[in-house]
Amino acid sequence: TGIGGVYGNKGGVCVSFTIRETRLCFVGCHLAAHQEKVQDRNSDYMEIVDEMSKKLSGRKNFWFTNEYHHVFWAGDLNYRIDYDRGKVVQMCYQGLEGWKELYNHDQLQKELAKETVFIDFNESQPLFQPTYKYDRMKNVYPDDSKQRIPSWCDRILWKSFSDEVITQEDYYSAQTVFGSTTALFTRCSSWSARTRTYLRV
Repeated sequence: TGIGGVYGNKGGVCVSFTIRETRLCFVGCHLAAHQEKVQDRNSDYMEIVDEMSKKLSGRKNFWFTNEYHHVFWAGDLNYRIDYDRGKVVQMCYQGLEGWKELYNHDQLQKELAKETVFIDFNESQPLFQPTYKYDRMKNVYPDDSKQRIPSWCDRILWKSFSDEVITQEDYYSAQTVFGSTTALFTRCSSWSARTRTYLRV
């Protein structure tokens, strides 16, 4: 999904395997950047699904995300918060109360509600402050000449068969891990009546 569909600055990869008769798929991706590029991000997602479906499913008009008991999708999805930057920065420092309000203005949440992308995928309220434009060395959101809005660009979503319910136990960011993006982690568990096994990832 990169520049011209050739340059590899954006796109997705996945790995799938089976454990105790349970099919798992993990997808990592990097979608289009910039505040106003919501439709480009949606298009990137659909292109990844279409191309991976051709390679993994081999069935026409059938998304590969429906082939697995559990699908975990993570990466720099680049969806932003649509709200006044000054107010966003203030609420970033207010803890969970402020983050819940910011989550209502999150582009990805709006697209999920409209079912334009990540259909049947789930995400819990992030239990961490927006990571985009956060200076982890100084623990501040510094002034930005481009007025870019702090956001949850890095995300983890999941999707499961209806009878294989996932419980997300944790959803945090690793603020002590330094790099160009923020490392996230989640812990999920599921009880399968089908195989009578307990799965934790």
